[in-house]
Amino acid sequence: MNRANWHQYQILTKRAERIEELSTKLQWAPHIWMGVSVESEKYVYRIDHLRRTNAHVKFLSLEPLLGPLGKINLRGIDWVIVGGESGPGARPMNEEWVTDIRRQCAWANVAFFFKQWGGVQKKKAGRLLDGRTWDEMPELAAIGKPGTDETFPDQLKEGSRIWKIASAASQLQAAATVPHTRGSATGPFSPPPPPAFNAVRKHTHPWQEHPGDPRRPRHRRHITTRG
Repeated sequence: MNRANWHQYQILTKRAERIEELSTKLQWAPHIWMGVSVESEKYVYRIDHLRRTNAHVKFLSLEPLLGPLGKINLRGIDWVIVGGESGPGARPMNEEWVTDIRRQCAWANVAFFFKQWGGVQKKKAGRLLDGRTWDEMPELAAIGKPGTDETFPDQLKEGSRIWKIASAASQLQAAATVPHTRGSATGPFSPPPPPAFNAVRKHTHPWQEHPGDPRRPRHRRHITTRG
């Protein structure tokens, strides 16, 4: 993940204690986001373990939300995702649980993303909350100018993180306006620098942007693991 730093990785786990234990042994980078699942008040303790990791971006996946969470300590948290359970036998999600979390996120200046109401027919239920969608995502302000060696994440300095709330659409628009330079000191077809605002990105590979790259693979491999 550190080598392929033109991608954005969102890692989610329920084993919050384990990720805290391994945190000091991992090489965290700004494009590697770490999150924990919190389905009910019983598992709120996972947030404390996440908070103590060295991840640059920390997020909560409150899905499937199965009950009220009460007051949440969002200190050090950058993003909250909320969603209901879906599929046969899906347990309902109360609107009051969702709006309470949204209010806490607004108060703590934490990005709020509402994924879905869920249910047996999740497409019919949709994802509108109070008549609109909520697509906020964390956005890391660039260090230096876009398209130069001073751009995040290579020259990110400790204490220079500036977070803002932005919609997914605005981030895509910002990413589309960032120029990509062809060639650098590392070779004529080196991957372009990541855009200044890359919380949401189109999934394009460097080889797609530079068809003449001799490193372009001839075959695709799908690797699966068992067990």
